Amino acid sequence: MKKKVKMLILAALSVMVIICSLLGNRQSVEMNVLMLENVEALAAGEDANVIFCAGVGSIDCPKNKEKVACVRQYYSLFD
Repeated sequence: MKKKVKMLILAALSVMVIICSLLGNRQSVEMNVLMLENVEALAAGEDANVIFCAGVGSIDCPKNKEKVACVRQYYSLFD
């Protein structure tokens, strides 16, 4: 009988330790500005200024300042 009580107490203590350790390890991770800029730089690759301007419209093209209908700038994670 004493062995069963000891084992029950040991099991209860083990469960309490596991629960406390799981709840205690939860931390909020905030991405700082430098980390976000690094992610954007890595996503842009080496050709970060790949810009395509198409059509005739009222939007200024960043490359040559002409009026265009559409401006597209592409980013790739796999360059």
